[in-house]
Amino acid sequence: NRFDTEFVEDALSVDDSSFITFDMFPNPAKDVVTIRLNANNSGNVTVNIIDLQGKLILEQHISEGHNLELDIADLQSGLYFVKLNANNKSLVKKLVIE
Repeated sequence: NRFDTEFVEDALSVDDSSFITFDMFPNPAKDVVTIRLNANNSGNVTVNIIDLQGKLILEQHISEGHNLELDIADLQSGLYFVKLNANNKSLVKKLVIE
């Protein structure tokens, strides 16, 4: 049995600037949650709130600016997922509503 090893000098990492990121506060939240996009996010950005069963509860679009305030006063307390979609990429964070 024989195998050949080839060493590659090119980096196999992904450029961090291609990732989308956002801050979400306060968390846990009661009435309003603020979503702040980083500077790399541009264009049309969609924010979805999804419950534990995978049901889409709320969808908002951010077309200009980097901040969005979501009114969550009508949502029941519990755990939700906030999914941000931009530039064919997505990122999910957990949101606790009191």
